[in-house]
Amino acid sequence: MISDAPIGDRDAASATSHPIKPFASASAAAVAAAATTSSNPPASPYAGSAAGGGGGGASTASASGTPVTKYIGATSAGLFGGDIKLYTSAQERESYENLADLYSIIVAVEQLERAYIRDAVPAAEYTTACQKLIAQYKTALNLADIASPEAFMAQWDLHCPAARKRLIEVGVPATFEHGGNNSQDRTGNKAQAKYSAETVQCFITLMDSLKLNMVAVDEIHPQLSDLIQSLNRIDGLPATYEGKSRIRDWLVLLNKKKASDQLDDGQVRQLLFDLESAHTEFHRFLDG
Repeated sequence: MISDAPIGDRDAASATSHPIKPFASASAAAVAAAATTSSNPPASPYAGSAAGGGGGGASTASASGTPVTKYIGATSAGLFGGDIKLYTSAQERESYENLADLYSIIVAVEQLERAYIRDAVPAAEYTTACQKLIAQYKTALNLADIASPEAFMAQWDLHCPAARKRLIEVGVPATFEHGGNNSQDRTGNKAQAKYSAETVQCFITLMDSLKLNMVAVDEIHPQLSDLIQSLNRIDGLPATYEGKSRIRDWLVLLNKKKASDQLDDGQVRQLLFDLESAHTEFHRFLDG
């Protein structure tokens, strides 16, 4: 039966006969204290008993109204568009950030390689940027907890063939690998004489290092990079010169190893043989 009483009177009567119980709440200080003393997110200050708590969390309140900060299951914020944290500790957060850094470097190298192929970036700028990204990649690779770069790219569906070749296989910019860095004045007999002397010096220094048992990857790789860069500066080097391809093959091999790895006796002997052959062939080129 519909009452004839005014609406305001009916609302007052309804409120009197069916009072709404307020949620148990905690002070801001209590919530802040709970947040700092627990690695889990703090319980909502509006979390009450089973009758009043509702929603996504399984948090309950104590008799005094202070929330219990233990979560069971997902919160309503996580289910309905809120932020979902991938980590529960600072260590896990750092691990995800390291993976994100590695991912972004690989993508950046892929874009840089494509820009260089399309002649959208000068060779000098490409070389500088690529060297920096390669150094960053090696640092990020040491920090990231992954089985291998190939496994990481497969896991996260990273289809970056140019970056794979530059970072995983070669390890030096394309201007070092194939030449084409015209950032310096390479014309004139005087400049070519200088580059020829530097190339001979690189050969001798590297061979002496191997004979002194400096066979770790981080000791050999930089010298091989300097050598192939010097060879790329030499104008008129014939296509039949096999020294560059042999050095490039060694760079690819070393780039797949850890910095602390060392060449065994057989590898050192083969590398010395390849260097001496390339050095002799280079002298023949200089003699005309």
